[in-house]
Amino acid sequence: MSGFRIGSNLAHIAESGPPPLGLHILMGQDAPVKVANMLAGLEHNAIAPIEMICRRN
Repeated sequence: MSGFRIGSNLAHIAESGPPPLGLHILMGQDAPVKVANMLAGLEHNAIAPIEMICRRN
């Protein structure tokens, strides 16, 4: 997973909590489970990020 700084970001969130606004708001209360599943998929090369486009209407 070159190019990803997931570990340092997770350590910062663990220390100070999530930011007031962020993806966790959109993902709901089970955001940690969803993120953990995503990270497991990335670590096992089961998924690969291609492109993400977010738009607020």
